[in-house]
Amino acid sequence: VGDPITLTVDIEDQWKNTDFIMASGPKLVDGGKVDLEINSNSTRAREITSRTAVGINEDGSKVYFITVDGKQSGYSEGMSLTQFAEYVQSLGVYKAINLDGGGSTTMVARQYGDEYPTVVNKPSNGYERKVINGLYAIVTSESNQAKKISIELNEQGKILAGASVDLDLNYVLDEFYHPMDVTIDEVDFSVEGNV
Repeated sequence: VGDPITLTVDIEDQWKNTDFIMASGPKLVDGGKVDLEINSNSTRAREITSRTAVGINEDGSKVYFITVDGKQSGYSEGMSLTQFAEYVQSLGVYKAINLDGGGSTTMVARQYGDEYPTVVNKPSNGYERKVINGLYAIVTSESNQAKKISIELNEQGKILAGASVDLDLNYVLDEFYHPMDVTIDEVDFSVEGNV
């Protein structure tokens, strides 16, 4: 008691110039095959719970963000790590690593036509848990090329020959799925076929 202690925390040289490091694991898939880097009989691996992973395809051109909800009877019980690794591999993922799961499993995405992202899974706590990190895929490119449009009839039902109908424009998205500021008057319509 009373003796001075010095603690030095360091990382390997290859990581010293890294801008961001996030703890994760274990590895789930490597080389397109399940390669669970944990004792599959451990309590953590056997637990049926919500799971989160990130992975890539073989050439690295696609990134997969994967969540499985859990601990919600009648909705989703969750998966063990072995089941999760097998599921991730079945998606065609070449390499994948497990991230934090349980109540931290939260997937947020910007749905078609929305300006802002929303939670798209059902977190097991019933709400978003405060976490200190996350992975994001953010598209910053925009264009003036319309790629996707959603229009629907103002009223449902049959349309008689010679009648006119009003249409509602839900959204127009550019090629990067950003909402475009377009009105229904700016959309050209044509009809083909036996209509």
